[in-house]
This record gives sequence, C-alpha cells and structure tokens, in this order.
Amino acid sequence: MRGFALFVVLLAETAQSAHGFEQATVAQLEQMLTDSREGDSALTARLLQVQLTQRLLGTGLLRMEQNLRGEKSREALISIADLSSFLDPAADEISALPAPDVDEQRRIVAKVVDYVIGMSHRLPNFFATRSRLRFEDRPMGPAVGDAVAGVHSPSRLVGKSSTGITYREGQEILDNGSSKTRKTEMEPGLNAWGLFGPVLSRVLIEASHGKLEFGHWQRIDGKQLAVFRFTVPMEKSSYAVKFCCMPSAVGFLAPLDRITAYHGEIAVDPDEGTVVRLALLADLDHGDLPTLLEEYSQGMPLSRADILVEYSPVEIGGKSYYCPTRSVTISRARTVLRQNTGRQRKGTLGPEKLFINDETFSDYHVFRSESRILIDSGP
Repeated sequence: MRGFALFVVLLAETAQSAHGFEQATVAQLEQMLTDSREGDSALTARLLQVQLTQRLLGTGLLRMEQNLRGEKSREALISIADLSSFLDPAADEISALPAPDVDEQRRIVAKVVDYVIGMSHRLPNFFATRSRLRFEDRPMGPAVGDAVAGVHSPSRLVGKSSTGITYREGQEILDNGSSKTRKTEMEPGLNAWGLFGPVLSRVLIEASHGKLEFGHWQRIDGKQLAVFRFTVPMEKSSYAVKFCCMPSAVGFLAPLDRITAYHGEIAVDPDEGTVVRLALLADLDHGDLPTLLEEYSQGMPLSRADILVEYSPVEIGGKSYYCPTRSVTISRARTVLRQNTGRQRKGTLGPEKLFINDETFSDYHVFRSESRILIDSGP
C-alpha cells in the first residue's frame, strides 16, 4: 500500500479543480489502480473524483483496464480517459528531436495527402460494429428561494448501444439505412461522421487554405509520429457541427447542424503517411452572422464540440488496413429549466451539461455478395 500512500500525498499537493476533482498524472492514476485492493463500487467512487492533467492514450487505457475488477470501475476509467483526450500528452511521450526542415515537412504532408486521397480506393467494402457508451454529468442547479443548490455529479454512464456499419463505395451506412455522411443521428450529444475518410480529406483540403504547421514528434507504441497542427478560419470551413439537442430560450430542444471554424492536430506516420490520430475542436464563437446573433440571443446554448478519432491497423479479408478503432466526442450545452406558470409552460436556460460519446469500432469483415444460377434440368 506504499504506492497508494504516495499517490494520496501527490494528490494532496496538487490544487483541486472545479467541482472538487483531484488532479493526477497518467502515471499516478496507473499506480493507484495497480496498488488498489478495493472492490468495484469503492474504486468507482474514487475514480469519479479523479481528473487527469495529461492525455491518456488508447493503449494506456487498455493496459489500465487489466487492473480493474468490475464493469462500473471500467466505465469510470473510460470517462476519465475520454475527458483527457484533448490534453497535452505526458512529457516523456514527446520526443526531443528537432523539427524537420521545410522540405521534409512538405514531403511528409505530401505522403499524408496521397494516403488520404487513396484511402477510399484502398478500403474494400466491409461490415463493422460500432459500440457506443454515452456519459453525462449532472450540473449543479440554481438555488430556488432559500433552498440550497444541488451538488454537481461527475459524468456517469447513461446509455449503451451497438450498431452495425456497412462501408460501401466510400459511403458509411448504418443498420437503419441512413448515411452517416448526410444525416445527423438523433442521439444526445455531438455526433462524429465521415470517420472512414471524408473527414480526413476535408481537414487536409481546408487546412491547406488555412494554417498547417509542424507541432512536435511524439512516440506512440514505439513508433515515431509527426504531429501537425491546423487552423481553418470560418470563410474556408465546410465543417458542420451536428449536435442533439440544443435548448432554445423558449424551452424547446432542437438539433443543431451548422458550419463553424475549427482547429486541431493530426498525428501521422512520416514514412507511410498513415493517419493515426485526429483531434478536431470547433471554434463555436465563429460562424455566419445570423447564426451567431441567434445563438447569442439564446445565451450561447452550445459552448464545446470536440472530436477525437484514433486509427489502428485492422484485418479485413486477410489484409491489413488502417481504420477507425475509437472515437470520442465531448460537448457542453445549456440545460433547460421548465416552469409552470398558470396555463403556460415556460423554459429558461440553465447550467451547462457535459455530454461524452465514446465509440469503439470492431468486428471488421469484408462485404461480399454471392449468387448461384440454378438450372432446371426437367423431370
């Protein structure tokens, strides 16, 4: 238990974040899980009070899950990892190698462009399974009269779903027949779409008209990756934020689908041009003037809309392809407080609520159609 005692001391030395969360590094969290002898419920309660100060990558998450004893603590750990997705990585993951010169940067970017352009031609038609976990927090409510305001509750699992996806001729089609590239799913939170290629090609095209620059070298799973940062202004953007559902000042909920500026980073293999990680953060304070005026009049009901996609090698039809294996979307939206005043039901905007969608993609299988010709040979 010496390691756990060290963990407690280190946490005590760090400042507590908003809502009383205790901040920890990835190494401290892993040490805590390694040394813990608690049952699933007790460990879950402790995990819900931890907030990471560094990014926890998918491989690290899988390693930590091996030290857990139950499903509840696993769900809490996934929520912690998701919330860290857009933080800086640990210092030991960033290489001290000097930045490549301009010619080498251009060579790497050209490799990435060739890879993304050819992605739709390389990928076969296939089936896959998308498993989604939905997390939401419970925001602190306003005081009513002399009553004490409610206490903030950390993000907890509120829903699970599993959906089949068919990739055919460059289109992603859900089991219900809707195209993810054209139709917003009516599930709470921010929806990621076009993960099998369209979102990558759009980012590269628009970043070439905005700002694309080398960030740093990063070592992930023993591989040296080049991380580029990009910024796309509103006038060059065609990125649509699809969120369900945005509260209005009159108390109704409606889906949001609007264009916004954005920024982020993309981690790539410098030799092959393979995309390993994409982080895309919407700049919601940029948009067309009518949209901004309408949202301002409604109290800016959506304040965050970020998407992360991790790509890994998967086997389809006996061949290896880089495909999405995990995605995380994080959004914050104002809640609606409904009040009955006589015969009318009024709604006002309440505190912000956190929405997290954690998606994993698995069970990749090549899509084939078979037919047989039956000849009637007579009696």
